[in-house]
Amino acid sequence: YAGASVIFDRGVHIYPSNWQLLYSAAYHAHIEEKNKTKASRLYFAAADNGAPSWVKLMAGRLAGEGGDMDYAEQILQTMIDTNQDVTYIDI
Repeated sequence: YAGASVIFDRGVHIYPSNWQLLYSAAYHAHIEEKNKTKASRLYFAAADNGAPSWVKLMAGRLAGEGGDMDYAEQILQTMIDTNQDVTYIDI
């Protein structure tokens, strides 16, 4: 899995606005690397670049599960500020 991580990291660096790549890299970070913090940041970036809006919610949940409560709160506040569908915001 280390080789895939290197490839994903390089791809995200070269194509930082490709949401499909960001989403795939986030999935890899979450499932294979077991790195919830890295996954949450990649999922959030994917959502900011065209991924479905529920991906932002997943980023927030993973940030919280990974122990980064400040980032989880920041994501939630961003969702509230941008008038996200309230069904996605679980306070």
